[in-house]
Amino acid sequence: MRSIQYIQYVAASLNEGVAVPVKVNPRLRYGDGTCNALTGAIALHPVYLDEEQASDTHLQAALLHELGHAHDWLFVVTVKILLICAAFWAAMMSMGYATHSAAPVLLGLIPVMGACGLALLVTHGREARADAWARVRMADFDVYKHLPSEV
Repeated sequence: MRSIQYIQYVAASLNEGVAVPVKVNPRLRYGDGTCNALTGAIALHPVYLDEEQASDTHLQAALLHELGHAHDWLFVVTVKILLICAAFWAAMMSMGYATHSAAPVLLGLIPVMGACGLALLVTHGREARADAWARVRMADFDVYKHLPSEV
C-alpha cells in the first residue's frame, strides 16, 4: 500500500517541486481523480493507494492529468471570474437593490450569465488541454487511459 505522503511527494516532484495537497476520495469513480480549480488540490480514487492495482506509471499519469487541470490557466481564470460575478450579484441582492425594481437584478445577472457562457466554452476542451499538458511531460502517458478494471 502506498501512503498519502508518498503520493504527495510524487505529485510535488511532477509539479517542479511545488507541494500539492492530495487526498483520497472513495466516492470518485473507479480510477478517476479530480482537481480543485481554486486551490489546485487533487483528490484520487483509493485504487491509486494499491501498488498491485495501479502501478507507479499509472499513478504518475493520473497525477499529471490532474496537474494539467491545475495548470490550465484558461479554466482557472474562468472559474474565478464566475465566482466574482456571482459574489457581486449576491452582494447586490443582499443590499436591497431588488426591493424597488427588477432592473438591477436583471442587470446584475448579465455578467453572471456571460461568465457561465464563457465557462461552457472553456470547459469544452478542458480534458484535451489537461491530456496535452501531461503528454508533454510523460512519454508513455497513454497508460492513463488503460487502468486495469475493477475486480
